[in-house]
Amino acid sequence: MDDDKEIAKLPVFDAICDTLSGETIVKILSCLKPGGVLGSVLGEPAAKERGVKTIATRVQPDPNRLGHLVKAGAEKQLVIPVERTFPIERAAAVGTMDWLLF
Repeated sequence: MDDDKEIAKLPVFDAICDTLSGETIVKILSCLKPGGVLGSVLGEPAAKERGVKTIATRVQPDPNRLGHLVKAGAEKQLVIPVERTFPIERAAAVGTMDWLLF
């Protein structure tokens, strides 16, 4: 999601998880409420310089684990619980949707 018009339609979030970094996360930071939290799997995000509370996490690639997950996905053995879903048109109106994953 790097379309400025679509980003402008996003609601304000309590927390955002950054999996992209770069220009996209800089644009999306405007959707983070004051005092919100930005989590990043890419290390220390630039948002810290803007006074945003940041939580940086680093991971080590594990090709064996990735291979296991790919196989499980191909065999339809991965289960991701979904509490509820909403049409994208309702995203701004859904009060319980207070986080966003990019």
